Amino acid sequence: MLSNEQIRNEQLSVIETNETQGLATAQIMHKSSRYQSCWESDTWITSHTGAFAMDIAKEHLRISYQGFQDYDAVIEINDLVRNTVDGDQRYVIYNIRSATFRNIITHGRLQIGLTESRVYWGSTTQETTAMYDTNRTHSLRKSPKSYDFRPTMRYRTSNAAFRKILNKCKTGTFCIITRDNKIGVFANQEGEPTVHSLATDGQEFTDATAGVDYLTIYNSLYRRKQSDLGLMNRLSMIGDFDITEFGIVDNRVYVRISGEGLTATFTYHSVDDIPEVEIPANTRRRRRRQTQEVIPDPVAVWEDTLNELSESDEVVWTAEEEDRLIRWQDAHAMWCNNRNQERSNSRAVWFSHYSMALIRNGEAPDELDLEIMSKV
Repeated sequence: MLSNEQIRNEQLSVIETNETQGLATAQIMHKSSRYQSCWESDTWITSHTGAFAMDIAKEHLRISYQGFQDYDAVIEINDLVRNTVDGDQRYVIYNIRSATFRNIITHGRLQIGLTESRVYWGSTTQETTAMYDTNRTHSLRKSPKSYDFRPTMRYRTSNAAFRKILNKCKTGTFCIITRDNKIGVFANQEGEPTVHSLATDGQEFTDATAGVDYLTIYNSLYRRKQSDLGLMNRLSMIGDFDITEFGIVDNRVYVRISGEGLTATFTYHSVDDIPEVEIPANTRRRRRRQTQEVIPDPVAVWEDTLNELSESDEVVWTAEEEDRLIRWQDAHAMWCNNRNQERSNSRAVWFSHYSMALIRNGEAPDELDLEIMSKV
């Protein structure tokens, strides 16, 4: 953490988020700054080449990160807990120190310290890391820049709905095509692709095509191995986060995750040689959402996965699994008692609150927890 003495001596401006936003941002940056090793299987290494930018305006923070092998990320945070930056400012670092995001923030608020030539990253309770070689003297402060995000196709969705759409393309490249205000998805593979038409709500789209490898987008969002968990599995342990839209921007597939006053947009690097296909007619029309953005219960993050993994209503628990389920229930009970809320019978809700408690203690769910989740 930044001490008052350090803030005073270095004349630092300070930004702080709330705890949930800080934990989520730390998980996103940790995931987005790691490369899969070319030499060892299931091994991930930290990138040394990412370009990082922060835009600060009143109570709003936008973090942009380019350089990850699969996507570019933009994180937007509203209602900062603390912001002593003078006016609208932008800071850009082209070569971040590799250790910055290696150690994940597990508790406390995200805390960022800023000067003309220095940026610190950490939390209010843990060690703070200099993101940049502080021996250099050129300015990191740049002219403020607006975020011009204009999708050619924007499709409102949820995690469960998007997962079903993605699973239609397990055998190849996940492709999206819009033609004549119709939307189709298909897997680009050998042979004639099967195009699945998506229901629309009457909005108009610009004709466009984009694609990303299925395993790339699946692993980035849903990977279950502890060596590098997918983003939805990471964020569902922290708070109420859901996929709220996907689409095409600049001929690239993007996915947006929202919740807890935070929005993260991931724009995937595109693949080439996507064929032209015909989109079949779809007579269904989508009902418009009653609100601009709806953040569902965190159970939705897990339910789609669980429905696919298990079709059986009969579940047999081992003694070890029963003991762990009791710990889940205890964590849920404590969460409800602290917030004066009614308790749930859903084991997925128990797991969400149990995971949040683990993360605050610098821990994470283990293989037994994930095995139980696959049987719930």
